[in-house]
Amino acid sequence: MSLPDCLRKLGYREFTALQREAFKKIAGRGFNVVIVAPTGVGKTEAAILPVFYSISRLRSEPISCVYITPLRALNRDIAERISRIAECFGVSVALRHGDTPYHARKAIQKNPPQVLVTTPETLNYILLNEDLLKKLSNLKFVVLDELHEIIESKRGLLLLTVLYLVLNYISVRPVIIGLTATLSDENSVRQILSSVNKLPTEVVRDVGSKSYEIEVETLSCTGKCKELAKYIGDERVVARAMYILEKIAGSGGVLVFTNTRTMAEYLSNLLNSISERLGYEVNIGVHHGSLSREHREEVEKRFKNGEIKAVVATSSLELGIDIGRVDYVVQYLSPRQVTRLVQRIGRSGHKLGSVARGSIVSTSNLLHYLESIVLAKRAVRNILEGEEIYTSPLDVLSYALAVYSLVNPRGINVSKVYADIVQNALYKDLSYEDFMDVVNYLEYSRIVKLESGIIKPTRKTRLHVYKTSMIPSTREINVFDVTGRRVGALDEDYVVLNIQPGDFLVLAGSVWKILSYAESENKLYVEKVAAPTDEAVVPFWEGENIPVEYKVAREVGSMLRRLGEGEVEKLREEYGLKADLRTEIVGLFGNDKRIVIDYAVPLGVIFVNVFGGSKLNLMLKDLLSYYIKKTNPLAKVRVYSTPYAIVIRAGNTDLGLLQRDILGFFKNLKKFVSGEFLTEAVRESKTLLWRIYQVAQRFGAISPEVERVSNALLQAFVDTVIGREAFKEVLAKDYDVRSAQELSELIEKGVVRVEGRVSERISEFHREILEYIEVPIFKGIVFDQEAYLSKLLSRKVTLLCLSCGYYKSGTVADFLDKKEFNCPKCGKATLTLVKGRDISRELDLVNKLKKGERLNSDEDKMLDELSKRATLLYRFKKDALLALSARGVGAHEAARILNSVARGGDLIQEIYESEKRFLMVKEYISRDH
Repeated sequence: MSLPDCLRKLGYREFTALQREAFKKIAGRGFNVVIVAPTGVGKTEAAILPVFYSISRLRSEPISCVYITPLRALNRDIAERISRIAECFGVSVALRHGDTPYHARKAIQKNPPQVLVTTPETLNYILLNEDLLKKLSNLKFVVLDELHEIIESKRGLLLLTVLYLVLNYISVRPVIIGLTATLSDENSVRQILSSVNKLPTEVVRDVGSKSYEIEVETLSCTGKCKELAKYIGDERVVARAMYILEKIAGSGGVLVFTNTRTMAEYLSNLLNSISERLGYEVNIGVHHGSLSREHREEVEKRFKNGEIKAVVATSSLELGIDIGRVDYVVQYLSPRQVTRLVQRIGRSGHKLGSVARGSIVSTSNLLHYLESIVLAKRAVRNILEGEEIYTSPLDVLSYALAVYSLVNPRGINVSKVYADIVQNALYKDLSYEDFMDVVNYLEYSRIVKLESGIIKPTRKTRLHVYKTSMIPSTREINVFDVTGRRVGALDEDYVVLNIQPGDFLVLAGSVWKILSYAESENKLYVEKVAAPTDEAVVPFWEGENIPVEYKVAREVGSMLRRLGEGEVEKLREEYGLKADLRTEIVGLFGNDKRIVIDYAVPLGVIFVNVFGGSKLNLMLKDLLSYYIKKTNPLAKVRVYSTPYAIVIRAGNTDLGLLQRDILGFFKNLKKFVSGEFLTEAVRESKTLLWRIYQVAQRFGAISPEVERVSNALLQAFVDTVIGREAFKEVLAKDYDVRSAQELSELIEKGVVRVEGRVSERISEFHREILEYIEVPIFKGIVFDQEAYLSKLLSRKVTLLCLSCGYYKSGTVADFLDKKEFNCPKCGKATLTLVKGRDISRELDLVNKLKKGERLNSDEDKMLDELSKRATLLYRFKKDALLALSARGVGAHEAARILNSVARGGDLIQEIYESEKRFLMVKEYISRDH
């Protein structure tokens, strides 16, 4: 079969304009090319057709091309797709990644393909294989799929660094082809790619092949929704679910994107549950990175075959995995970034000239809604966030030098490799001092050895390369409520560094108050709450969320200002605002030209309403925390941030005076956003310690499987090369220093005003700020007495007679129907309660008593406690049984509970409160439990 016939059989009739342009530049001129086009317009083919043509025409030897994708799932999909096209050209293709079986790896080594599809991590291992490294001397092309992911991540920067060093070493200059759906900073990307292989880089854009229609919906609950909410719960969530189900029922294939994996699980379960009740005949799958490969592949296949009509997914389906026809995309809650929204909505209308259609299902919160509106408008107009390209990454350089030393075991000249590395655009500002700090760290850690200015590998080098990852990991801390029920898990580093008793977090769709962290048990104890109106609840942890950009937050502020100035109709026309928007409350807010510092007296909280976005407001939070610590060192203050506010809670401070200090801080902001103050604030911040935890793993200095995270462990790295790299990351990745300086200039010039306000009542302003993260605000602790009692009744206890030694073990429920608590064997009122079934110590005590032997001081104390328990059991019967079975409740505390009940208290509530208090202090005291 001829080549044209073969391609036509696969459905390729003619080149698109994009593919023609890319073909000329790649096959004809040998330039690096970056192809920028939305999903579904043939950018993969634009890259591989000229590659296959060149390999076939020149009869290139293996390995002629390496095709690198950041995701293994995408990797597998790409290998399958391009293999079919490769057959038409007579070109061989193979896939190699971390899950590739041993026999397949050996087959690749023995008989390498002309095109090898792999991941950034696996490429490092390929380079360390002597046989495959020799074959890479034939390399003509390197394809970097999802280039935006590569240039913005440390694993991607490592790929570019290792490629640069190794290609120099083996003296090959392959053409680099980058594929991406979005690209803002063309110049930086050109410089980076060109510096890898010294070839010019051109950008080919797909112009106008896809347009976007994006609606923003806020839903109300009426009719059937009200009925369903009686069974399901929150009316707002049910209304959104019903809207999504209507979209699924009326479309061929729907993708529903969420920002977190837990939300994806929750929403898919909810949608399936409601669809059954409403009689919809739809099957809905779930797809995210924590699910097994087999599950993900099955969901992809069933969606492609039409067996399921919708998939709820995270970023796992954001990239270009081929899942067939997608008619509509729903983004559940704000996507927080334009780039992410464009990629997600772009999954629909999967053909040339089509319209990508989708919607953002927003909450009714004013800030959340306006944010969604701004993002939708920017997506339609293709106003994207700029790429954040991190330069001179020392942890990446450390790993790359280790790989390079193995590739070149005869040794690397220190001066020469420094001279080489600063020729790369990523490292052009790298100082010799920083470079040598990395080399000295590697030598000190015995990862390499340094002999007369020559770097050589050691016995540890290869193990270091295999064990160290650019993707940091962490252990999980299990989260339990007071009843002992597991409600979820949090990252250990986040718990250790950020969470304190009294904080609130959102987990498993509910709000929880932190009681205590039991480090020895690896458990975090929490209590379920509904946020009370007499205490401001800003959940301190709601998942590691996608940052909202400064410009987006400022545009939200601009809309509020313009609404307040009466431009309602103009904004409706410009943004498509809903008709029932509550414009009467906009005057309470700050805006793009006004920062409001509101002291909410009933809440005991100060709200700083500043439209700075996630990173600027995190920076202001850390600066403000340090400022308060310096000016009021005795103040016990907790500071939180969202993209639109900084919230300050203080327990032992005059908040009126604190508000005055905060006003001064913002009016003089220029003094604090650079220089020595900024440096000191970062060094004192938890943000730095969190970054140190990540950077130390990339250096191979910390292994989460071995070391427990602690403040002391992380503090030890502050003044090392690891600490300096972490400091740089905080400024570049966590903070928005440039925007902070811009804002400080605007304040100094009077363009942005700073105003103080005292609120004697809770207003819509406070509720809107707090409900930006959707949390119900109503009074009351949520205590499920029935669930707690059930847990209490299942506790294991032993009844033991102190006189004769009779004992019987069981659950609390087993003994609840006892009418009298005296010994069934000897009849005496000496029946006591021991928690659990191990009573060896207590039996030894009874045997000593029976023999008349002398007791030691510890045994005297034990006897006193057990005797008091026996008295309580005899007098108060099952009430005492329940009280004594609770954790942390001994005879003294049980007596207090029973006395409180005698005065009218509720027994189960009293036991619950006592057990809760115990969990809060158990790490610090020794108490009989």
